Amino acid sequence: MHNLPISYITAKLYRAFGVAILLLLSSMLFAQGSGNALYFKNTDNLDCGKGLTELAFPFTIEMWVLKNPKSDDCTIMATEYNQVNSAIFSGVMLRINNKNQVCIDLGDGTGGYDLAHINSTVSETAIDENRWTNVAVSAVSFDDIKLYINGLESKTNKIGTGKPILGHQIGANILFGRLPSSAANILNGGLDEVRFWSVARSVTAIRASMCHKLLGSEANLLAYWTFDEAQGNLVVDKSGNKHDGALNGSATLRALSGAPIGDASQNIYANGSIEKSELEYKDFIGNRFVVIGTSGSNTGIHLYRVDQNPNYLNGKNSQNWGKAYFGVFTVTADLNYEIGFLLHSDYCNTCTAMPTRSSNAQTKWDEAATLQHGCELYRQDIKEPKEYVLTNLKRIKIDTLNVEICEGEKYLLAGEWRDTSGDYIDVVSSLVCDPKSIYTRLKFAPCTSCAFYMPNAFSPNADGINDTFGIAGESDCQFSTFHLQVYDRWGQFVFDSTNAKDAWNGQFRNSVAPSGTYIWTLDYAFKSSKSEIKTLRGDVLLGW
Repeated sequence: MHNLPISYITAKLYRAFGVAILLLLSSMLFAQGSGNALYFKNTDNLDCGKGLTELAFPFTIEMWVLKNPKSDDCTIMATEYNQVNSAIFSGVMLRINNKNQVCIDLGDGTGGYDLAHINSTVSETAIDENRWTNVAVSAVSFDDIKLYINGLESKTNKIGTGKPILGHQIGANILFGRLPSSAANILNGGLDEVRFWSVARSVTAIRASMCHKLLGSEANLLAYWTFDEAQGNLVVDKSGNKHDGALNGSATLRALSGAPIGDASQNIYANGSIEKSELEYKDFIGNRFVVIGTSGSNTGIHLYRVDQNPNYLNGKNSQNWGKAYFGVFTVTADLNYEIGFLLHSDYCNTCTAMPTRSSNAQTKWDEAATLQHGCELYRQDIKEPKEYVLTNLKRIKIDTLNVEICEGEKYLLAGEWRDTSGDYIDVVSSLVCDPKSIYTRLKFAPCTSCAFYMPNAFSPNADGINDTFGIAGESDCQFSTFHLQVYDRWGQFVFDSTNAKDAWNGQFRNSVAPSGTYIWTLDYAFKSSKSEIKTLRGDVLLGW
């Protein structure tokens, strides 16, 4: 990030919000970002009843899955598996085989789980073990089923010769984590953000929402489970369609999720190099968080924003925050990126800390040293998904400068000639621990030509004629610089003014100055950025 030109960064810093926030501190964990997930082992499972067992084309199933290493073929979910007669398989089953390929199995309900009675679609792409992965199935028909892994469509192979019938059995429930009829092939891993839809969603739609929470009221949403309940066995279907579930198994089945989920997200996918692809968000006081891809081909980046205070347990209990923190998810493990916080002009950072962590499941933040370039904090050469937060926010000291020049002229501000009235940030100091900026209010006003002269004599006798000494002639002269000095023949200053409207009344130290000749100098410039300061010299006769 440090290789961005300063002019680029400074220009971007002009945009802003204006809300300050203090960190809510507690040693108690709470469901921020991705909240909780389900972590299955042994015979753990989630039973969501019969409401979705008659799933029909078209449909979409989306979820985040964590598969632990060295686990065998494992069942993610099955909408039906006849509990009365285990020899009959019907409905939909989603699983990961022992090659880590994603499989969607459709049973015709006329026989067991064998090639003669199923239609299976198997991904050629294998998921990464021990890494949260987004899995999506978009099904139009038996012959039109697409599998997406982290938003990338996988090539697939078809297995089985079952009838093109999505069979259904009475009395079977939808189950997550294991098969209803067998304790084998359990899901050894985690599950989060499960979504069922009554349409075949496009890859664009899947990508757009995979890294942020849903409202629950989206059109065509059949069921939506986030697993964020704090306690108890109830799992609520947040679509409002009442497909609530019950947890069965260990007491630790629900725990903090490591899935990359926020309250808002953006993404970029590239057919080719991801280099220089850029995403950005602002926090709620105007600091910009930017992620830029640096290497990787045919891949993508997701940037998500969490609009809550983070779980921060490092003992820092009096810091300022931006009321948001950010996460980056890399679609493939070979993608490199860099990130930076470009600090808003009203705020800067008192140190070089930009804490990071791997995910919401990690309760403490790493405060390793962060690179710094002026009021930009950045990290480079990152591969894995990470979350980032900006700490110790401090308001920059601002000096306000009012400048008025003539219309048609230009004024140099922040390396650019300005020719319109407005408010500009002229300088953002690079002293991060003692930040300062100059806020220039620039106004252009009409200026007329001006001619003036200096009298060579005056008589301050209160007769209303030549009673003072100062500039004479046109009264509408506009000066950007004016300095008049008058001194006697021995070099003693008797009058000094920087205001063109002031004039010498012949007094010196509250007494009448002696009659005689006095010397004067005038430094002046008209109100124009291109005017040079000029100096005039002369003498004037004071006579009473």
